[in-house]
Formats: sequence, structure tokens, C-alpha cells
Amino acid sequence: MTFLRATLIVMVSSVVLGVLGCATIPVADMQHVTSILTTGGSADAFKFDRTPQTGPFGIGNRIYFLTTLRWDDTSSGAGNHKVKWKWYSGEKEISILERTFNFNTTPFELRGSILASALGAGHHKVEVYIDDKLFDSKNFDVAE
Repeated sequence: MTFLRATLIVMVSSVVLGVLGCATIPVADMQHVTSILTTGGSADAFKFDRTPQTGPFGIGNRIYFLTTLRWDDTSSGAGNHKVKWKWYSGEKEISILERTFNFNTTPFELRGSILASALGAGHHKVEVYIDDKLFDSKNFDVAE
């Protein structure tokens, strides 16, 4: 029983020290770098087309919203943060995608996407929240 208790104490201590050792940089200390709306998506992060869409998206496009952010301490990550993309058609909320990311290096890029057909033709908006704080947004149009 003593060995089991000692093992449990070591395990709990390791978890506590691990949590304390993970730095979390608050959203207020992150700086917005760029925002891009594009259709140039790819599964390969190094071949992703970062050409901004200048006109309306076509109804058959997949729309990507790329938000790049940074923080001052380049020697450490910013920790885990909850990210939420809200897609709107006019004032009506159409879709919410929520994920948790480990912001491990600076700069850090967030990518959210939606099919233009899910929004329909018209004027739209996307908002990005980090830890429930509005961080970025863009307006755009979809044509038939």
C-alpha cells in the first residue's frame, strides 16, 4: 500500500508541475498579423495558396479564412486556446466551428473554411474568436 501511495503522489506531482510549466499567453498579448479570404485551399500546408480573393466567391467555391497572429516571446508557445469561427449570411448565423489548438510557435496561422453553397449568394461575414474574445473578422460576397 505504501508503494502505491508513493507512486500516486509522484504521478500527481508530475501532472501539477507539467501544468504549471506550460505557459499560456493571453489573447490580449497576441497581435494580429494578417487576414486572408481565399479559395486556394490545399491539404499541404506548404503549398497553400495565400492569394486573397478580390471579388465575390463563386457558389461552388470552398472559402478559407486565414488569420495569422503572433506574440512577443519567440522562444515559447502560447499554450492551448479555444478557437471559434462564426460564419454569417447577412445577420443570420449559419455555422460555428470550434476547436482547441496548441499555439506552439509564433507566428501562428488559423484556418477556417466553409462551402460557399452553405452560405448562399449575398453578403456574408466571418468572425474568429480566441477564448471567446473576438480576434478577427472579414466581410465578403458570394455570387451565383
